[in-house]
Amino acid sequence: MAILAYDLDPTEGFAGPRLKALLDLGFPCNLTCGECARGRQRGRPNRAAALAVAERLASLVAETASASASVVMFGGEPLLDIDAVVTASARVRDACARAGCGYDATVITNATLLDGFGARRLSRAGVTTLQVTIPVGRRGAGGALGQQRFARILRSAREAREELDVLFRFEMDGTDDLREALSTVRVLEREGLLSPPHAAAVLLGPRASYAAQARALFLARPARTPPAVIRCP
Repeated sequence: MAILAYDLDPTEGFAGPRLKALLDLGFPCNLTCGECARGRQRGRPNRAAALAVAERLASLVAETASASASVVMFGGEPLLDIDAVVTASARVRDACARAGCGYDATVITNATLLDGFGARRLSRAGVTTLQVTIPVGRRGAGGALGQQRFARILRSAREAREELDVLFRFEMDGTDDLREALSTVRVLEREGLLSPPHAAAVLLGPRASYAAQARALFLARPARTPPAVIRCP
């Protein structure tokens, strides 16, 4: 089931209020992480429900007279149906264009299904940012399989950053996790992912639901400038 939650923030600027929306697509996931309920859900993504919620969000743009709209899409793995994500974002973007307001969108993903072509499609549909969530302590889990997954994420992020802002969020609990996260950040640095001209950013935060991660993105939205490491709620 797809779910829309939104808030109208009147304090974002002089031009008018900002519509901040969380769009839970309700998709399953292609991974099975031990602490994630979405990873244990199988089946096909419900495209119709996701697009219906996106249509409702598009109508809210005019109803709320927003000066800008910021959307975070998540829920299982959105890129299991990239066509639905592209269509959903394009519908809201077009509604914003008709209303004369700004638009930006973020997709929370595990990045294992991403490539450069997919990143271009997302960018052309109005998506500006990808958050790649990496639970600390999992990179080496399962031996070679864990390393292969991490290598795939690096390859995907390298291709995507030509089109989109890329944020790596490391979910941590305690000092040991922080130490491991910073060690992995050094790997990202060695791989060139934190280097200009399209430097990725790093978000450090506690383990949290998708919705909590999405809300945190409204507080930490680094631009495509020098690399940044940000502690987020």
